[in-house]
Amino acid sequence: MPRSSISQAEALSAMLGLGKTFLAEGRFNEGSALLAGIAADLPDTPQATNAHLALGDALLETGEPDQAAEHYRAVLDAQPSLAPYALEWLGDALFAGGVYTSALTSYQAALDLAETSGRQVSLWEKIALTHAALQSYDEALAAYAAILDIARIPAYRARIAYQAAETARLFGDEAEAMRRYHEIVDDYPTETYAYQALVQLVEAGEPVDELLRGEIDYRAGAYGPAVEAFYRVIQAAAAHTGEPHYYAGLSYLEAGSPQLALAEFETLLETHPGDAYWGSAWIGKARALVDLGRNDEALAAYRALPDALPDHPRAAEALWSAAELLEQAERLEEAATAFVELAERYPDDSGAPDARFRAGLALYRAGQPEAARGAWEELLRWYPHGDRAQAASFWLGKTYLQAGNVVSATAALSRTVAADPWGYYGLRAADLMTGRDLFCTPEEFLQPCGDEAEQQAVLDWMAGWLGVESPADLAIPPAELLADPRLERGLTLLRWGRFDEGRTDLEALREAYAHDAAAQYHLALIFREAGLYRSSIIAAATVWKLSPAGDITEVPRFLGCLVYPLYFADLVEKEALEFGFDPLVLYALLRQESLFEGFATSHAAAHGLMQVIPATGAEIAAALGWPPDYETRDLYRPLVSARFGTWYLAQQRDRFAGELFPALAGYNGGPGNAARWWEAAGEDRDLFVELIAFRETRAYVERITEHYARYHWLYAGEMTNEENDK
Repeated sequence: MPRSSISQAEALSAMLGLGKTFLAEGRFNEGSALLAGIAADLPDTPQATNAHLALGDALLETGEPDQAAEHYRAVLDAQPSLAPYALEWLGDALFAGGVYTSALTSYQAALDLAETSGRQVSLWEKIALTHAALQSYDEALAAYAAILDIARIPAYRARIAYQAAETARLFGDEAEAMRRYHEIVDDYPTETYAYQALVQLVEAGEPVDELLRGEIDYRAGAYGPAVEAFYRVIQAAAAHTGEPHYYAGLSYLEAGSPQLALAEFETLLETHPGDAYWGSAWIGKARALVDLGRNDEALAAYRALPDALPDHPRAAEALWSAAELLEQAERLEEAATAFVELAERYPDDSGAPDARFRAGLALYRAGQPEAARGAWEELLRWYPHGDRAQAASFWLGKTYLQAGNVVSATAALSRTVAADPWGYYGLRAADLMTGRDLFCTPEEFLQPCGDEAEQQAVLDWMAGWLGVESPADLAIPPAELLADPRLERGLTLLRWGRFDEGRTDLEALREAYAHDAAAQYHLALIFREAGLYRSSIIAAATVWKLSPAGDITEVPRFLGCLVYPLYFADLVEKEALEFGFDPLVLYALLRQESLFEGFATSHAAAHGLMQVIPATGAEIAAALGWPPDYETRDLYRPLVSARFGTWYLAQQRDRFAGELFPALAGYNGGPGNAARWWEAAGEDRDLFVELIAFRETRAYVERITEHYARYHWLYAGEMTNEENDK
């Protein structure tokens, strides 16, 4: 492109990007010089303000907080709309530079502008730390009290209470610190900080209730100290309850000492008849016997609870555990009998429908399909509208089909489809009836989505059910939405690389308009344009949810495409081609893993678009010899995540001879587990899914199957054919 054709704004943006790249690569002098030049030479441009922000961040990170503060002040002066965040950044720089009074002023000003409880408590924490730095003891404790007035999550409340106790100790107020440690132990005994508070109390020689002490130690995994505490309770009074024996038994179990655990549970059963923990002790005893390899005795222990105390709240659980133990031992007919016993004795228990379903599966695996059908028919008789009814109908149809009874199979599978055609069982039933392959690769290129006619179709559809006379009235965002300061502020923060803060504002905006379909539709478009894909998908799905439409066939195609998009197409389709995947499988996986959010991090610390965990990422990088100088943070790069995730999925697929169900299960739940379930299922796809032992992994396989079907409908199936025929 000739230089003369580049606008000043484009040239500035390129320079800004280059400066930020230099900083990211550790080339501080080059990056800071370039950015400082933009800020100094063109002070009234948005790029200059962005340069100030980048310089502030870099200087703060490199230990120059005073200079960083000047740049944050420049941001605040040039872009007052960013004040809720710029004041906090300024406060952080001032705090790091030891200018605590000014930092406090900035934090308090930011707090006055905070619009969500999350922002408020975050700022109150910084205010508390700043007061502590200023030696303002009472004010620091008052800040922690303000947080506790807002916060509702027990784990967070326990952490804040612990910080307040530590602050009291820092200022030499031992009595107040101990009082607060006691409160944490008493009020939040199941939280992590209860154990830390307990340690402080014990080290200070403070008296603590021994039973409570033992239970906190147990939950923290400190099994030795837990047992010692429980024994002190037992030795202190001959009239003690069964509780310390029970928890001592659990502690021994978790510590890998089943023989000692067994002794504790048996002592409880023998010496504390009628105790509140007597029934649970039978389950504990059974678990210990299982660990000792004494399965028949364990079965007897499990059965002893419902026989002795049929109304005990854990009686059905004991029967379920007995049935599962038999199932694991491949004593399948006995397992089926145990599951049926549970359902018959406790028909109102939440597990009763699944018990009848599992009875049928056990009989099917035992080679008794007729008996299996009997169990599933009983399930349908007892629970015709329960969540396991569709599963039972599917398996009736599958087994009838295997027996050659096409009429009965068609009837059962048709009922399955009718119950929920786009759910996992409905889709599998349709596969069996039509002979369709599970993941049927499109024969043609994926059809583009979102032309002017398709977008107009959404407006026409929405006008119909919203009662709006002219669809043109829906063509522009509601004025109230456009005027909301969170919109422009959030988009600016995103453009400037402040992803977390930008997303916070825009998500708060989306939630504020949760019941406004028109606003949600326009937010879906705005978020898509800004690259905030997860929020765009959720907003579009909200429009669908607010509408009278049922399944994907009842919404306009473009809205469906917003809910099931093809983002990162250049990466996804390149990797699909290289590794031999239907690209729609990868899109379905991406949607399930991260909703296309490149910076997503899961509770299991999986990173990026395809949610690769760091240890696996390191193994893949070594296997591929790419990228150069690999670091864990590279998993947040879409290019790396797409390659790593697809490579790893291909490894699982090839391990299972092209079968995607076990490949997907291996991707989520581990290849060793998937191999074990696949072997147990005898390579039966449907049985494999039922035998997946991890609830999350089973749901993962089912959801990706459902996502794939919708993707196929939108981009390669009947929907595209219908659109092309118009």
